[in-house]
Amino acid sequence: MKLQKVAVTTVLSTLLVFGGVTSANAQNPWIGMDRGAEIAQKRMNGAIPLEVEFDTVNGQQAYEIGFADGTEVYVARRTGDILRIGQDSPSSDARATERLAAQTPDRVSFLTAALTAKEAGGGARMMEVELEREDGQLMYEVDLAGDIYVYIWAVSGEVYEVEHDNWD
Repeated sequence: MKLQKVAVTTVLSTLLVFGGVTSANAQNPWIGMDRGAEIAQKRMNGAIPLEVEFDTVNGQQAYEIGFADGTEVYVARRTGDILRIGQDSPSSDARATERLAAQTPDRVSFLTAALTAKEAGGGARMMEVELEREDGQLMYEVDLAGDIYVYIWAVSGEVYEVEHDNWD
């Protein structure tokens, strides 16, 4: 019974760290990264988000959600409000990834990829999740603290590779 309680507590703690619930509430004042991506996607008229990372806008913690056309939508982690919309240079690779993602609706979510990567990366803190193409298939690249990169197949949710960059 004690082991079960510890496991449940660990799962709940992990979800709280990543904002795993889809709406803010008294127990968890953050919206989840998937909800942040949904808010940005709606604002972008259904365009497919390709990247989610943590950022700060005017002192507020936010999700920065990137799209193929270079648009970056910043969504407040506490309220779900859109704080800012910026523009970066679009790339042809991002456009191709967006087209492939549109043809592959049955893929794991950004949150699922982040949680899988955190486990595979030894519990390191998530920094960024990006949807990419690899050999014609969709893959998430999850950047973790400590220069750890975890690659996850987007359809199956299976870990492809864990890479540790050592600069020594």
